Amino acid sequence: MAISTLSKFTVPLANDQSSASQGLLMPKLQYRFRAILENFGVSTPRSELTKQVMDITRPNLTFDQVTLDVYNSRVYVAGKHTWEPITVTLRDDVNNSVSKLVGEQIQKQFDFFEQSSASSGTDYKFTGRIEMLDGGNGASAPTVLETWELYGAYIENVNYNTLAYNTSEPATISLTVQYDNAVQTPQGTGIGTAVVFDFWIPPLSPLRDELITTPDVIQKSGIQTGYYFIVSNSNLGSGVTSLNMDGSYVGVGTTAILSGSLATKIVTNVVTMSGSTFSTVTNAISVDPASTSTVTGVTTGISTTTSGIANEGSGITTTTVTTTTTAYNYTDIRTSSATSKSETTTDGVTTRTDTVVTSENTNYETSYDYDAEATRLWDIYEAINS
Repeated sequence: MAISTLSKFTVPLANDQSSASQGLLMPKLQYRFRAILENFGVSTPRSELTKQVMDITRPNLTFDQVTLDVYNSRVYVAGKHTWEPITVTLRDDVNNSVSKLVGEQIQKQFDFFEQSSASSGTDYKFTGRIEMLDGGNGASAPTVLETWELYGAYIENVNYNTLAYNTSEPATISLTVQYDNAVQTPQGTGIGTAVVFDFWIPPLSPLRDELITTPDVIQKSGIQTGYYFIVSNSNLGSGVTSLNMDGSYVGVGTTAILSGSLATKIVTNVVTMSGSTFSTVTNAISVDPASTSTVTGVTTGISTTTSGIANEGSGITTTTVTTTTTAYNYTDIRTSSATSKSETTTDGVTTRTDTVVTSENTNYETSYDYDAEATRLWDIYEAINS
């Protein structure tokens, strides 16, 4: 009775507007988020920057108001839009990981030693991503509830803030970040659920380095209609339509769920005149953190065999095998199973052995650090030509 009353803690709606048993939905919580800045600064990795974020504001959008005077009235329509800057507060760590990256990003925007500016925005602009999470961690990987992608971003203002003897608060660095455009992609259906794959090659990529990629550097992706590529850690869908920046179609791809069944537990009980013995074989379903598994059903089968001289009541062996089979769906994992059976008879006693072999192949994404490799090759080049 108490549980059923939880659905009353909400605003009453008509039956066709909301489920009668649904109460208030769990809200997104402010502290469950992570912020990632890509192509920010020069040093790698940039993961320390993500770990030292204290707070960040989500994008704010404003439309200019256009007034149209029409006869006796005025009509208002939306004009040009403006994305307001966001603010980011960072902890200044003792290894100087954060202050170093911030200093590198500022130096990319303007060389204070040479007093020279960057030749174009692609030389210093970065991409920001703000993800709201469901609270998962560790073995239970977090689910992204909402993502904000910020394109063409640069530091508009940096504040290294105050130092004081009368406080134990950590030193902080505050950034004001301006950007050209933002795209919101909440989980589920509705506005903004498009998946955007950016095949843009960053300015510092070794593919653009003429000392590494010869004779011609690669400045844009060569992926075309009909080409195959792997997308890891993405939401599963029944169809993906690829678009160019101008809205024209590139192609349509598909994703798939791989299904399988596995004898997860086999219990064998052998009863003879001298007693009974039990043996249990357990096959756990192992799932890679980058993949997901959904159990679709569990079935139990029992088989009993009897051997010996039944009419004399001696030398009788009864074998009972209970098999629990779990059916499941895997994403990003290929599963195959093979079953073999063998029987041996000794002194009138038949022993049957069932063997189930399950093989799993998981697709992994290679963790190749392009920036680190470019730095390594550049150090070799300088050492040879110094």
